[in-house]
Amino acid sequence: MNAILKKYLPGLSMGFSIVVLAGCGMKLVTGDELNGFALFIIELAGYLVMAALVDALVARINFKSYLSNFICETAILYPITLITAWIGSWFGMRLKNIVFFSIMFIVIMAVIHIYFYYMMKQEAEQINEYLRVRKKE
Repeated sequence: MNAILKKYLPGLSMGFSIVVLAGCGMKLVTGDELNGFALFIIELAGYLVMAALVDALVARINFKSYLSNFICETAILYPITLITAWIGSWFGMRLKNIVFFSIMFIVIMAVIHIYFYYMMKQEAEQINEYLRVRKKE
């Protein structure tokens, strides 16, 4: 399980992202018509870079709990995400679409934060175990 979470999941995610972005980039370079999906992927890539910058800024804050970090980052990114979705016409701005999009956003943010929380916790346990073994020597 550890190898899947540390090695294969990130590798698959990066590989998939690179292939999809390369496909969209090829459309731009070759002058092929950008369909709606390719344009969405390019917009999404730009949004994700911006979200990573927000994450890096939020990470500088010393929170007392990981939950506080999650709530802060989600509160900052939610309006930015909604505005980006509106500008990019990712979906029609009707109430049911906004509710569905909001639920998706919160679930995705939670899954990502739970993944990183689990990985950091596991890493801390490994370091502590290493220190316990070293202390016994």
